[in-house]
Amino acid sequence: MKRLLVAALLTLAAGSGAQAEMVAGWDVNAKASAEGVCTAKYAYRDKDDNNAENVVTLQLGRTGEGPRSLTVSLSYDGWDWDKGETVEADLLIDDDVFAHGAKWEAQTKYVLTSRFRSGDELLGVMSRGEEIVLNFDGDEDDTASFKIPNAEQALAALQLCQR
Repeated sequence: MKRLLVAALLTLAAGSGAQAEMVAGWDVNAKASAEGVCTAKYAYRDKDDNNAENVVTLQLGRTGEGPRSLTVSLSYDGWDWDKGETVEADLLIDDDVFAHGAKWEAQTKYVLTSRFRSGDELLGVMSRGEEIVLNFDGDEDDTASFKIPNAEQALAALQLCQR
């Protein structure tokens, strides 16, 4: 596992002139944007849900000298949100609640986004996880799950982007 992580980081560092690199199945920016934001994206089709397209997008940013924030965008082609609509949902990594009642805003009918000021803490928890789960209204039957395979390698590369 450590060899894979080192190989992924070396590959990313070597290709730092490129805009994005594939790291363990994730599309990761090799260089921060002009605003200092680094992005990692994982897209897949869920065979257990009529081949629905799911996308997890993570944006790591820093404002001044303060802590880094992490913006999480989750896209599911089965959703039908109104743009600008806000909802509350617990954010779980695997079975562990990271944030109770997090506020999520619909960017499109398929995409919910939330920003977490404790970005480094969330990255640490997420790097050990296998899925992100949104639990709406505290109802175990009203959830949305998103796979985050190889998160440790992708998130290490995401952090490297800001250096």
